[in-house]
Amino acid sequence: MKRTNRIPIALSAAALVIAILGAAAMASGAEITNQLPSAMPTASNAKSTVVHGPRGPRGPRGRVGQRGPRGPKGDAGPQGERGVQGERGVQGERGLQGERGPVGPAGSSLATRVRSTHEVSTGSAPYPGVTWPLTGHIWTQDAGETELMFGQAQVRLPDACDSADQYGAYATVNVLIDGDYAGQSYVGFFAGPSGRTQRVGLYFYPTSGLMAPDEAVDHIMTAKVSDSCTGPGQDFTFESFKVDIIGVS
Repeated sequence: MKRTNRIPIALSAAALVIAILGAAAMASGAEITNQLPSAMPTASNAKSTVVHGPRGPRGPRGRVGQRGPRGPKGDAGPQGERGVQGERGVQGERGLQGERGPVGPAGSSLATRVRSTHEVSTGSAPYPGVTWPLTGHIWTQDAGETELMFGQAQVRLPDACDSADQYGAYATVNVLIDGDYAGQSYVGFFAGPSGRTQRVGLYFYPTSGLMAPDEAVDHIMTAKVSDSCTGPGQDFTFESFKVDIIGVS
């Protein structure tokens, strides 16, 4: 029985010690509080003294939203008035004829196309007559190449032709190559409706071509027109001249 009564007495003594130490700690805390500076922030004024740090970097830009549907097409406006047509520019000078390309394998090729630039009338010029302006009339014949010539002319006859020539009333177109006569066409006159047009062939001699040379040769073609009419206003009008020269090797 004596050994059991000692335990409550020991517990009561421990509780007394703890109470004394707690009171001492509270007294020490009060003294420390009284010794703190009066400028220390309290719970009531802590918000007003907060200092903000630097602003952080801006976040990335968000994705672009989907494109909305296309709106309806508006009504077309009234058509404006047509502007005044400008003046026609001056025709430029004709360029130089380009060089002929290299000769291909054996066969045929177009050497040149000779054409008239505009129509021409016979007039009163003496034989061989009036020169007919041409284009494509200067070309080169390659060595070992024979060239064949094919041509035609178109002419408008006058209303009348008074001729004292023994061969009757007529007009001619003469073709020269390098100054030598190489072809001709004859156009006979006959009475009939005015303004009639006739197409005639060009005939070349002594053959219908140029024989193959041993080396390349440059050529130039000219054409002249004339008639046998003696009356005023009795001119033949040559409207077109066409010659194709085909090279054969």
